[in-house]
Amino acid sequence: MGRELGAVPVWGSWVSICAKTQEIIITLHAPPPLLPGIKRMTSLKIVGVTVSSNLCVSEHVRQVVSRCAQSLHALRILRSRGMDDNALKLVYKSVVLTKLTCCQCLVGIYHGG
Repeated sequence: MGRELGAVPVWGSWVSICAKTQEIIITLHAPPPLLPGIKRMTSLKIVGVTVSSNLCVSEHVRQVVSRCAQSLHALRILRSRGMDDNALKLVYKSVVLTKLTCCQCLVGIYHGG
């Protein structure tokens, strides 16, 4: 495996992507040495989910809750300006509910209907 990892910087410089490349190491053992030109991160956003190097998603949950709180505040303003309940429900389902359920198939925690 060391030989393959050693080829990454060569390949990356060839295609000019190392400046954008980031890695996250998920291991129970000592992490491998740093690769030149590749930034090692403690968390990354992968397919819309922020994952930390210890496979914790609490940062992702905090981000989702914060975005939902902002959207709920906007819904409160819309209600105070006279938007009817059916329209509010449609906006809620379109904006807030999609944020909460976007990764349900990945984590398997949503059991609602």
